[in-house]
Amino acid sequence: MADVTLGPGIVDYDASPQNPGDTIYLQNGNYTEIWFENIAGTEANPITITNVGGLVDFTGAIEISFRECHNFRLMGNGVGGLTYGIKHCKVIHLYDHCKYFELAWLEGHTGHQCIHAKDDWDGEYTMEHVYIHNNYMHDGTGEAIYIGDSHYPDDVYLMNDVYIYDNLIEDYNAAIQVGSCWNDCYIYDNVMNRITPQGDPHNTHAAICINHGTEVVCHGNVVRDCNGNGILQNDAYRTHVFYQNLLVDCGHTLVTHPECIKSYGDYNDFYNNTIIGADDYGIQCAGWASHDQIYNNIILDTVNASIEPGNNPGGQIHHNDTKEEGYVAATYGFVNEPAGDYHLALGCDAIDAGVDAGLPYLGAAPDLGYAEYGSGGGGGGGDTLVHVTIMVLNPPITVAQDCD
Repeated sequence: MADVTLGPGIVDYDASPQNPGDTIYLQNGNYTEIWFENIAGTEANPITITNVGGLVDFTGAIEISFRECHNFRLMGNGVGGLTYGIKHCKVIHLYDHCKYFELAWLEGHTGHQCIHAKDDWDGEYTMEHVYIHNNYMHDGTGEAIYIGDSHYPDDVYLMNDVYIYDNLIEDYNAAIQVGSCWNDCYIYDNVMNRITPQGDPHNTHAAICINHGTEVVCHGNVVRDCNGNGILQNDAYRTHVFYQNLLVDCGHTLVTHPECIKSYGDYNDFYNNTIIGADDYGIQCAGWASHDQIYNNIILDTVNASIEPGNNPGGQIHHNDTKEEGYVAATYGFVNEPAGDYHLALGCDAIDAGVDAGLPYLGAAPDLGYAEYGSGGGGGGGDTLVHVTIMVLNPPITVAQDCD
């Protein structure tokens, strides 16, 4: 079967006749809901679903669902001039053996969950190769992105190879929550503004929440004005790396005093993060036998200690610049703190004050904080890039990640 165009009246679409490499076009207009089944592309030739003719609007819909689908892409960039060509207000639901999929250039708003990838299959199954990027999610009541199950090891299915990057999330109760992702979870270069958790902020409510059974690398994210934990790491099974994240004003209105970064696990690396303003600690390690490495961080204006190491017999804490409650961040040496530019200005004491963490740096030694001096943003020089090759459905690409 060749490419096909579906109109607003479609509700169920069985894609069994489609061949790998085909495109399913959604004609512009208002849709009520749509259920896709049996999409079967290949890794080299995924099936693409995209908009044509203008905006595809699911604002009044129940949901967009995928069942028994693999090697496919839902992309809202089918029409020039529209950044987000597919818009919805409920949920994009992926379950029943879905894997190898990509969701990009979509706008979601006012729903409880925007993207929900979690299988209810009660046998052994792995949902894998999940790519969620360049989406805009706003004004919702739950988690903008909910990936995997939060109750490992009680569940028998897992997630692998999850990449969540370059998303903008604003005015949600929680931004990104991932659970049961045993291998290769990368959360990077996302921007989260005005995240207001409901319920217990010490449990799963945070801008970024890492739940049990998840091994994560989390870097380059920006969290501003979060009433709960900025990053909450609940997993006690795996290792985790957090670097070059910027967190500003997290937990500043809740009586329960959440932190900018809080971890219940035992093996974490926290380096080259910039943390400004916290209603309790800047970084708190709450594991029972932690082996956390904490270095090259800038942590300013925290109500309690900048770093609470907990029981950390095998860890190391060094080369951090910490200033506790009352410190005026505007005096630190950032390019323009009142305007939200936390790059280092010429002459800042944090320049060349760090220790080698394996990231590229300029000068005699690495800088402290999330942005190496000379990496743009008014700090002088051009961008410093870290190149990481990741596998997407078609073809493999190299993503150039800004160090800032």
